[in-house]
Amino acid sequence: MFFMNACSPPDIPSTNNLDENLFGEWVFYENDLSISASYTFNEDGTCVQFLYDQNYDWLWEIEEGQLKLYVESGTPAYFTYNIEEKFLYFYSDIAGVWGLPFTKID
Repeated sequence: MFFMNACSPPDIPSTNNLDENLFGEWVFYENDLSISASYTFNEDGTCVQFLYDQNYDWLWEIEEGQLKLYVESGTPAYFTYNIEEKFLYFYSDIAGVWGLPFTKID
């Protein structure tokens, strides 16, 4: 007898669903100019978030105009975002305002 165990491929986003304007590193500076948070959006649909001295690995894509951050088999988080020149803003649904800017690093 021959048995075959099929595994589904990893949940990798389609590169067709990425916003190339997000590619690269975006940082949020504290008053003393230290980096307190950042996002690095890679062209392969992966993202590294730095927050409170920790790195978090995500998959990302754009879905219905929103940024979708997720992990395999996890519940995705959706963010409304806006890019103005070298600044990235996220909208806070809870507060009803745009957040402080992340600056694009060249």
